[in-house]
Amino acid sequence: MKKLHTTNPGFIGEFSMNNLITEIENISDNEIEVSWNSFGGSLWAGWLFADFMQGTSKKIDAKVTGIAASMGGVLLAYFNKVIGTKQADVMIHSVRTNINSIRNKSNEELYNVLKSKIDEVKFKEVTGEELKTIMFLTGEDRKDVWLTGQQAFDVGLFDELIDLTPEEKTNSNVLADFKLVASLDYELPEHLKVKKKLVNSFNNNQNSSKMDVTELKAKHPQVYAMVFDSGKTAGINAEQDRVNAYLVFNDLNPEQVKAGIESGKTMSKAEELTFLRASQNAALQSSLENESAEDIAADKKAGKVKPKVTAEAKAVEDALDELDIEKEAK
Repeated sequence: MKKLHTTNPGFIGEFSMNNLITEIENISDNEIEVSWNSFGGSLWAGWLFADFMQGTSKKIDAKVTGIAASMGGVLLAYFNKVIGTKQADVMIHSVRTNINSIRNKSNEELYNVLKSKIDEVKFKEVTGEELKTIMFLTGEDRKDVWLTGQQAFDVGLFDELIDLTPEEKTNSNVLADFKLVASLDYELPEHLKVKKKLVNSFNNNQNSSKMDVTELKAKHPQVYAMVFDSGKTAGINAEQDRVNAYLVFNDLNPEQVKAGIESGKTMSKAEELTFLRASQNAALQSSLENESAEDIAADKKAGKVKPKVTAEAKAVEDALDELDIEKEAK
């Protein structure tokens, strides 16, 4: 078996996962051992790597010497074999996303993959928690379940348990290099902060000398990858939100929507309210047109035609008035 010498993924993002996939594909051997230490990262990048693992014909083993947490922890179930050290720490929890359908589907798949490796009875004995329950918790109920290397082996997530070599003990402090504890979406247990020498490391780093992008990429490739992926993801999400805000009203005024999207600008509150007013007027007009011509004529003659004003419509009108936006000519 050939050992793949690569930087530990650290942060699971599109940049780091694509690099790792490329490295694996470029190795001619069909049996590969990957050094795997990560505090987690992007759900989408995690699925990218999981899909690759499920589709490749290569047998890829993981060796965990430090921390494998969050997405870095659950992805262990996709490897052909996991070799873990007694000194390792693993954390699993459910997916965090505001899109219910994606969250539910993701949690279900991760649970099914994890239960294929983990002895659920033993997991309950070791952690006091049920694996299925943990993998479907959401919001404030979401829990982080930490396992020592020994416990990960006992429940079946590690296939083989070994001890760190003296050299590995020196180089296994993966997270200490990041000094980015504040960016994690979960809390490290106190004993791990001490173990990984992370106490105050983020604050202490604030006094370090400044470096440009080239130096950051050269000296701290994992940090660079994390920043790159985070910025790229944030940019993509922001652009999708901007475009979707216009597309909601595409059936109402496609030309204006097209112009808004092409402008590259975010929809202003005034534009949104104007669209909403036009939408309400269109809905009212459609409602009136559905009535018979005779009823409309009779109601008009009797002075009974009075558009119904909903609370939502009233709020839009008030907001438009406050912004001093002229009403459409009646």
